[in-house]
Amino acid sequence: MELFDGVRTLNVPTATNGRMPSKEPRADRLRDCVVCRGETCETHRMSTQTGTQKRRAVSPVLIGFAGIIIVPFFIVLATNSWDAPDAADFVRMAFGTVIASTLASVAAWWLAFNRVKAGRSDRYWFWGVAGIVTLSSIGSISSAAETLLVQLNNS
Repeated sequence: MELFDGVRTLNVPTATNGRMPSKEPRADRLRDCVVCRGETCETHRMSTQTGTQKRRAVSPVLIGFAGIIIVPFFIVLATNSWDAPDAADFVRMAFGTVIASTLASVAAWWLAFNRVKAGRSDRYWFWGVAGIVTLSSIGSISSAAETLLVQLNNS
């Protein structure tokens, strides 16, 4: 790469003469490029990339936290019975517990796999959290099933 008036240049064959351009600005080379014919080719794409990585709008850890703690909490809150519960309320609360627990487990494992894919050094910590959340979810679902069975037998 050479610099010409502060503009980066590439040595790409042009359609006009088939030789390497000596000091053409980038926009002229892209239009005249034999390889890409005015569309962005791999050579031009690689030359125009910056060294910074694209930043995500929301952190995966924040998504995981919301999926493990916040959303399940509001699901259980929404399916709660605020009066004396009857049979339909017990069923609704049990299903809310199952949905919230399943969502928490899925979010925990998604976060663990996301951290592994990202190659982070703390990935084993996230696997441990996912395992603990899964065991807790299994316990919650089992407890909700037992409570539902007992309450439906009593009513």
